[in-house]
Amino acid sequence: MRGLVFLIFYFFASTNVYADDIRFFKDLSNERSGFTLEERVLGGSCFTLKSSSLGFSCNPSFLSFEKKSQLRTNFLVDESLDKVYDVHESLRQNDPTRLVRVLNQDWSSPIYSKVTTSIWYQSENGWAFYYVPLKISLISLSKNPSLAEMTFHAESYSEVGFSFGSSFGSNENLKWGLGFKYLEGDYVRESFFLIDAIANSELIQPKKLNHFYLNPGLSFHWDNEIKSTVSLSIQNISISDKKNEVQSPLVYEMGYSSEHLIFGNVLRQGLHLTMRADAYDFRERLKWSFIYEPFETGAFSFKLGQNETSFGYLGHLDSLTYGLALESQVITVNRSAFYQKTQGIFEIGLVF
Repeated sequence: MRGLVFLIFYFFASTNVYADDIRFFKDLSNERSGFTLEERVLGGSCFTLKSSSLGFSCNPSFLSFEKKSQLRTNFLVDESLDKVYDVHESLRQNDPTRLVRVLNQDWSSPIYSKVTTSIWYQSENGWAFYYVPLKISLISLSKNPSLAEMTFHAESYSEVGFSFGSSFGSNENLKWGLGFKYLEGDYVRESFFLIDAIANSELIQPKKLNHFYLNPGLSFHWDNEIKSTVSLSIQNISISDKKNEVQSPLVYEMGYSSEHLIFGNVLRQGLHLTMRADAYDFRERLKWSFIYEPFETGAFSFKLGQNETSFGYLGHLDSLTYGLALESQVITVNRSAFYQKTQGIFEIGLVF
């Protein structure tokens, strides 16, 4: 079984499944909404690990394991809120001229930012419903500051979704799950010289991002001391017939996780492999992560990868939820240009 898992990992890690003109620049469409600070810290690793008591499991097959019912609402933000708001207004008004003015500011350092508001309910019966009124994502990098050559990706949209998980018949070790989501918003992903965009703002005309997607998940759980689990999830299977609009690319997520007692509390750790076009080698696709709950009121989360590291704490005081994290990553334009970006992330919300 271990040999089979290794072969699957190797095959997908060594295969490029899609191509793009700027494929080595981080593609925000590969990333899920990330309702909580825990998801933001873990990134794609959240598809490998079952969530903490305040988190939301990305892999829908995990929902049948989690015997918790809760209603959560939150606001997740990082240090680049002002720039994200300017870009959001440009996209909302479908105004490339305003977007050019925003880009003409001093953005010599890389920008990577996400702002999310969300409300979701998870049932102990293995299903969950969520609504994201607004998510704004932005990543921008000047490859040649003297010529203002920029690579830029921004999204502003709302999302609604439903997920559920169950067992395969009487086999409680083999779980499956299915998620549905609908996105509606605007999208820009281009590489250009700023002077060209000033002369012709249509170069960065926002495109529509309105689509239904299917997100299946599968997991197998061993009845051993460390509760070993292997899992697979696929994001962004389009079920809309809108060929003229932007579609999020397929992303494959797989991993192995286990549970361990540390000072009497459970630590869940996992090895995760993602297949996405903007991760071009095995080392960048592989991540190690953990969730540790030393208190009933909160949990630590951590992720380590070749080009990114993040660490955070998500907790609650009665009905008030709060979180703080530090995120550091290398933003890559091509295989020879690397830029470090480090920032704080904050969450505030309510749980019922």
